[in-house]
Amino acid sequence: MSGPSDLERLQDAEQRLLSALEAAQRVVQLLAGGAPQQELEQLCSSFLYDVQSSQVTLLQLADKHQQPLPLQGNDYRQRLELLAARTQVEAAEAQLAAAVAAAGPGAAQQQRQAG
Repeated sequence: MSGPSDLERLQDAEQRLLSALEAAQRVVQLLAGGAPQQELEQLCSSFLYDVQSSQVTLLQLADKHQQPLPLQGNDYRQRLELLAARTQVEAAEAQLAAAVAAAGPGAAQQQRQAG
């Protein structure tokens, strides 16, 4: 069986963007109500994931079809690629920090000395 069709991928990207908008709306509501930090962080992570995965899907489909895109002459694509790379670096740094924290204070000192 082959993978999803381009139309299915576009519909999935659309659903993720709608989910991201719902998450953003919920964050605004929770901020107004003084929600717990953990819930806000989870919603923000969900928002970023949905938006970025939708962007990746749309970029892949645009490359596949080689259709000129509106505003293709600007730096929008490069900005998205830099954002994706920056997000990956931040995620790796967070994983490293969590691993160091889980390893204990002695490991944190060793990490600082090694860096």
